[in-house]
Amino acid sequence: MTLPIFLITGQLLTEAVWAPLREAWPDRELVVADNQSDDSIEAFAARLLENAPPRFVLVAHAMGGFIAFEVMRRAPERVERLALVSTLASADGPAQTVRRRGYIDLVESGKFEQVVEERIPILFPEEKRADACLLGIARQMAADTGAETFLAQQRAIMARVDSRPRLGDIAV
Repeated sequence: MTLPIFLITGQLLTEAVWAPLREAWPDRELVVADNQSDDSIEAFAARLLENAPPRFVLVAHAMGGFIAFEVMRRAPERVERLALVSTLASADGPAQTVRRRGYIDLVESGKFEQVVEERIPILFPEEKRADACLLGIARQMAADTGAETFLAQQRAIMARVDSRPRLGDIAV
């Protein structure tokens, strides 16, 4: 039996980020987990577990990795395989918190689009920053996510726990 693969995106991203994977695996059951309806990493993980079968594969990107760590704390026996892509196990440090508070201030002052533009150099290597198609996809996903969801995601990320002490417990 082939297990479903649950996909968790990073902040400001939608299921569109997984389009290449869907094309590569047309016969696999791919389920994009909801990372937009809650305001804490714990709530995102609880929602995923409520909607997942008893066993599944988990692929997590960026903020999705924070959610995956929480899933692994709550129900490691349910995860058959785990792939973590471009994520961190640590909680935010002071510099990251300051940057995130700055993003929150920009959004609350009506400058959501500025946040998206400021993140481009962080998210894309220099050689990709001139790729109009790629940046257009990223900007569209951010617009589809919206300011209010971004704020909830930022606050959830800022409040996440340090997952490093339990990394050795992950046995998949």
